[in-house]
Amino acid sequence: MSAATLPSPISAQASSSRPSRSTSSRSRAASTSTLKRSNGSTKSTSEATVKEGTSASGSTPPVPNRQTYRTVPKLPEGDVEECPPTMMYWSKAPVYGTIPRRGLKCHTVTLVDNTAWMFGGTNLISSSSSAVETPEAGCWDEVYTFDTDTMQWGHPLMHGDLPPPSKGHTATQIERRIFVFGGGRGTQYYDTLYYLDPLYRKWTLVTYPEGAIKPSARRSHAAAAKGSKLYIFGGGTGGTALNDLWCIDLTKIDNRNGHVRWEKIDVQGDKPPARGYASMCIVQHHIIIYGGSSRGEFQSSDMWMFDTNLSTWHEIQAPGGAPRAAHSCVQVGSCLFIFGGLLREDSGDGFVLFNLVTLSWEALPTRGTPPPGTRAFHQCILVDGRMFIIGGLEGRKLQHDVYILDLATYAYYPQVTNFDINLNPPLEQEEVSSNYF
Repeated sequence: MSAATLPSPISAQASSSRPSRSTSSRSRAASTSTLKRSNGSTKSTSEATVKEGTSASGSTPPVPNRQTYRTVPKLPEGDVEECPPTMMYWSKAPVYGTIPRRGLKCHTVTLVDNTAWMFGGTNLISSSSSAVETPEAGCWDEVYTFDTDTMQWGHPLMHGDLPPPSKGHTATQIERRIFVFGGGRGTQYYDTLYYLDPLYRKWTLVTYPEGAIKPSARRSHAAAAKGSKLYIFGGGTGGTALNDLWCIDLTKIDNRNGHVRWEKIDVQGDKPPARGYASMCIVQHHIIIYGGSSRGEFQSSDMWMFDTNLSTWHEIQAPGGAPRAAHSCVQVGSCLFIFGGLLREDSGDGFVLFNLVTLSWEALPTRGTPPPGTRAFHQCILVDGRMFIIGGLEGRKLQHDVYILDLATYAYYPQVTNFDINLNPPLEQEEVSSNYF
């Protein structure tokens, strides 16, 4: 996917962090595989569509939605090329269940056990704050589930402190809970932190002690977890691109007396330029930031590493990385698998590997079903040697499909846990020998 323009995370002024919402926006239409005919008879189908503005029963739901209920997986048809068992292989997931049919962009997908939990997002192609929402296009507050074993979509009903419709937020799993920070809708930017308990289908708004500091309202930031600590970096506040780093320890999250506090990390030395739409991974005690953008038409190719023990940033010198933003990045052992994003015309297919030991880029040849086109604003998760790509913007078309990449021999890479990230190149052999004695 070529990137002529990237929607800026700082294109609008921030509004209230918790917008008011009507009670009716909490409801949703139920799906069914049996549709009523106008004469009262029924039509049993394997795929029934529930469109915006009408439910299967004929009533008008409070929240516009589009979804499909499919009782039987749609299996692939036709011939595919043979593939060596050692080569990575693309296939399109044969999904069924309550399938989201709206385009998926700026949503989040978070894995708990073998179930992926999807929240929010938008089906507006433009990310400008001036983009007008309609009953068919806007931001969403819905939660969908996707079983990575059976390929079944679900649409469970939530309760509790329900968050508002949001895009550009982050959702991070910590101790089997999903923590959602920031995001926004239109000109509104949020500074709230919610968590979802998947077991009880319950949302909770996190509160802080009176007068406690916290990150400014933002979206298009990056987040990752190390143990019980949640880290966030960068994003945009509505008027300014950011490069600040925050941390919150959620060990005592069940204590309702306000014992959780944000901490702004004081950084020594240089730090990355301000940006949004970057990827973020935590490897050992290192936070790794790659790519992103601070202005709509410019993408970054730099990679930075933050040492959580020393509170210092270091830029990783690794020539060959393509400038990109709104991409995905997952750790596979001692490597980072990076897919898609908004790329320049000459950046290839957008699927590469970064070796954390050699600090070098490597191409990743694949076979199988025609792979997803280079897309941005998608989500990627790693499950048992398979990489799932969900939704995203491909060219000017929003997608709601699911692709699977079987990692083949790379499926064993997650077993590689004992390795060092050395930013200093090794000394030449002659220099080592001369200084040995």
